[in-house]
Amino acid sequence: MAAPYWTKANELEGAEHFALEHWAQALTSFEDALLSATDDERKARIHLMIGLAAAETADWPKATQHLEFAHVHLPLLGDFTGYHAARAAYFAHRPQVARALAQSVAPDSIVGADAEMLVGDILRDSADWVAAAAHYEGYLKRRARGPRRSEARYHLAEALE
Repeated sequence: MAAPYWTKANELEGAEHFALEHWAQALTSFEDALLSATDDERKARIHLMIGLAAAETADWPKATQHLEFAHVHLPLLGDFTGYHAARAAYFAHRPQVARALAQSVAPDSIVGADAEMLVGDILRDSADWVAAAAHYEGYLKRRARGPRRSEARYHLAEALE
């Protein structure tokens, strides 16, 4: 039988709040857990949970900080943490950071398409219509049967307008 990863009271409490989507309480519990954590891998996983919960509360600067930490320290989760850190950085108005993180996500990962679309959002926000059009044309070629095609077609038409 599998054993739960979280073992300390504040970690278990944070996980329970997270599962129930009580984001503020999850943040508090995991922030308390971080203060008492001594193991580096455990700290990285706690940072991940804080970052994900902070994103749910739209505290984008906090989410970015914690998700970037998790991205650096949890390489096996690199695509997942890279995308979520990129998304948080985008909403924290840090487009260069967001773009670099999004471009670090493997195109064939489960969040690859979302990361590519985020790069397109960054290009559109900068009003670089030539680059945005090329990006969406490439997306549609690479992902002929992929997700978010209608959105990519719409943004391509918008960029060509």
